[in-house]
Amino acid sequence: MLDTTLLKRQGYSIPPGGMPSQVVPNSSGGPRVILEVRGDGKHLESIPLPDDRPMFIEDLVQEAKLHDHLGKLNISIMRSNGSNNPPIRLECATDSKGKATHISSNYALLPNDHLIVISDQRSTFEKFMEKRFKP
Repeated sequence: MLDTTLLKRQGYSIPPGGMPSQVVPNSSGGPRVILEVRGDGKHLESIPLPDDRPMFIEDLVQEAKLHDHLGKLNISIMRSNGSNNPPIRLECATDSKGKATHISSNYALLPNDHLIVISDQRSTFEKFMEKRFKP
């Protein structure tokens, strides 16, 4: 049995089956990802993946203008790992321009990925100090 205590303390809702908040699949049937934005409220939607090119986290953040509304982001991808295994969790942080802070974490999105986006929760003072004393 997977211990989800830490995930629950961080605000993730893990129902039976292991994936956060379920979304009804779109009737078009094309490949899609689930975007869950957490902030003052919770926004949940199914986003189609392009057929002609790969889509990366940065692409989605910038196309949805999430960085304009929320600033720096912490993003978790919950990726299915087979029917009997817990999901794989991949982490990515973005700067205020929507770029991944580490290029190696700008993951390509796969069909049925569940992205959980949380805005930068630091205080104004912490954000000021980072800008002021950034190496």
